[in-house]
Amino acid sequence: MPKPRTFLNEGYKTVDASTTFEEEALPHYTREAFYPARNGEVIHGRYQLGAKMGYGTSSTVWLAQDLQDGTYWAIKIQVNTMPDEYRTSELDVYRYLAAHGAPNHPGRKHVCELRDAFELQGPVGTHQVFVLTASGMTLGEFRYRPGNMLSPLMARLAVKQVLLAVNYLHSADVIYTDIHADNLLIGVTDQAVFDRIVNLEAKTPSRRKNVHGTIIHASLGVVAGIGPLVLCDMGQARIGPKQEGIAMPAPFRAPEVILGMPWDNKIDMWNVGILAWNLVEDDVLFQLNAHESREQSNARHLTAMVALLGPPPSEFLNRNKSETSKYWDDQGNWIGLPAVPVGVSFELLVKKLNGNERTTFIDFMRSLLRWLPEERPIRRLPSTLYALSIEAISAPQGNEADIGLNTAWCRALGDNSNAALYDL
Repeated sequence: MPKPRTFLNEGYKTVDASTTFEEEALPHYTREAFYPARNGEVIHGRYQLGAKMGYGTSSTVWLAQDLQDGTYWAIKIQVNTMPDEYRTSELDVYRYLAAHGAPNHPGRKHVCELRDAFELQGPVGTHQVFVLTASGMTLGEFRYRPGNMLSPLMARLAVKQVLLAVNYLHSADVIYTDIHADNLLIGVTDQAVFDRIVNLEAKTPSRRKNVHGTIIHASLGVVAGIGPLVLCDMGQARIGPKQEGIAMPAPFRAPEVILGMPWDNKIDMWNVGILAWNLVEDDVLFQLNAHESREQSNARHLTAMVALLGPPPSEFLNRNKSETSKYWDDQGNWIGLPAVPVGVSFELLVKKLNGNERTTFIDFMRSLLRWLPEERPIRRLPSTLYALSIEAISAPQGNEADIGLNTAWCRALGDNSNAALYDL
């Protein structure tokens, strides 16, 4: 049983009080909502916090060592203002997956695993805490650090791993709804990496800011002992094959969600397409204006889809006439504002790829970004559609192995794709 480390409380750089730091930069930030965690603190009688790994609008995440067995875990401490329905929903998804997820599915290693959950009393409220798989920085953080760039191969391998994760979730009737680079953690295969990080933080503390006695620590990015990508944060995931209501980040939102139609796991396949574009082209495919109303934003979003994909089929428009009639007439002509842009195509928009790779990527995008959800692939596509096969890493479902796509753009290097998958 390891002994708790002693963390120095001196020798660190102090951030000026006038400088916005870490979670302070978040919209609607309130200091009292966040738990004032400190490096070296032991919570729940067993987890010693060793380094802050990141933060978001609803939580901070810490690398911690279990003092009972020496293993390292990510401790996600949620804000005390989290509505009760959100407190239970994420936990419900993790527990549901533990009970219903296929244990031998190759996508399981690409989904964050819950080890424990408990409540932590803070100075001004109660915080829900999740003990999760410890990983490195997010793919979003990695790609925007100076000197880092995702090559087309890295983007392709990242998408393959996301497809495995999504297939694992779908096999258990879980719809993720929130796929983007900031929800993809870069796995760490060597636990010794965590040991080195915590030892370094204990002896040479990182920057921090003191705000009326509350310490805000700097987040440490970890890219070492790199392993598989891990899909994290089940806060927006849904259990069950059929759903309705708003879901997905606005620029990633599928048309059936925008138009108030019932939806299913095919929204994740749309989401994978938007993610793939973002990783390859380093851009957002459908640009929205944050200052517009939801109605204006929806109209702009839909015009961009029409410009790129062509008009939706009548079968799609008839699924919720009360909404679609705001934008299309009975003949399927666009009547909304703004006008549909002209001269837009994948061929004109793709800038980062050339030759056959460019062609297969465009085919990949077109297979996923389709108006009719049932036309988006969830089983293997015929090999005539793509030369690319994912059979070497396909996911077992009964006696069949389908992970969603059979497309040339996702091909790994050679047949032994397991090694290539993790070679980010």
